[in-house]
Amino acid sequence: MSATLEAKIKVSGHEIERNVLSKQAYSVIRSRILSGELKHGQQLIVRLLADELNLSPTPIKSALTTLEQEGLLESIPYRGFFVPEFTVADLEEIFSLRSVLEALAASLAAQKADATVHAELRTLIAAQKESIQANDTEAYADIDMAFHNTIAKAAQHKRLQQNISGLQGHARLLIVDSVRAIRRQDSILNEHQAVATAIKQGDAEAASAASKLHTDNTYTSLVNLFKQMERT
Repeated sequence: MSATLEAKIKVSGHEIERNVLSKQAYSVIRSRILSGELKHGQQLIVRLLADELNLSPTPIKSALTTLEQEGLLESIPYRGFFVPEFTVADLEEIFSLRSVLEALAASLAAQKADATVHAELRTLIAAQKESIQANDTEAYADIDMAFHNTIAKAAQHKRLQQNISGLQGHARLLIVDSVRAIRRQDSILNEHQAVATAIKQGDAEAASAASKLHTDNTYTSLVNLFKQMERT
């Protein structure tokens, strides 16, 4: 084996190892954020995480950067990475956009979705119900996002899907808040079922209305939660 080829293999091996370690760090940190172990506003310190996870700073930084890109962390210049904090004003911005974008996605999905999409939505609703029975908050929220992603993809509108995706990190954190504190999972399941039924029936207007009702109900519940927290 030539020295050049051997060097390339060594570099490739280091890259694979680095990627694996970054994914491990990402998985652990993401789970801690979504479980609520890491609180809103809490700073994540690279050195402490590296020591705790027995990793070098490099995979930790890579994991934090990925989580920032997903909206699960925010980076403040000269200060570091933090779990995002939300105000009622933030909720209004996030959900006013989600209401419009996801209603449009549901309307388009009703016109374009095929049997595969209908089956996938049905499967996700069943899986979400199981996660409620198992009291698995993280799985519940992951399935919730998968439900909305499936509809966005079924809309077959690239730019719409990109805009919905851009809101998902913050929406994902807020879903966890709503599950833990509001306990309205049964209502959400019923709302998801109404959206899925309208899409299956090809009723674009009903799908849009059901999606908007779902988003607006979640927004109202979260605003009430935030106001309660402000009073305590």
